[in-house]
Amino acid sequence: VNGVDVEPLSHRTLPPEAVISVSAPPPEAVRRSSTFIAAAEQHFEWRDNRGWHAYSAETCTLIAAALKQGQKTFRTKIAGREYEIDCEKMQQRNIATSVVRDIRA
Repeated sequence: VNGVDVEPLSHRTLPPEAVISVSAPPPEAVRRSSTFIAAAEQHFEWRDNRGWHAYSAETCTLIAAALKQGQKTFRTKIAGREYEIDCEKMQQRNIATSVVRDIRA
């Protein structure tokens, strides 16, 4: 570069004193300030006549955030269908068919 030979970092060898070890703190030591981060850790399922089925991570995040914020209901699309999620009753209702299914954490 500009008349200077530059060696790619991938070809360099670092001296041992330049290498450090980094470890993450235990989970209980990490403070969670974001609703999104905290919500992403919760998993929710819905039930039909075949049993319980996991929601996507995105839907789990939406449900957890709504619960944390004290929302009673909210609407969302899941697999192209519109649903109303009732956080008090822990149920989902298909807007088009009115079919209601239980939800659990």
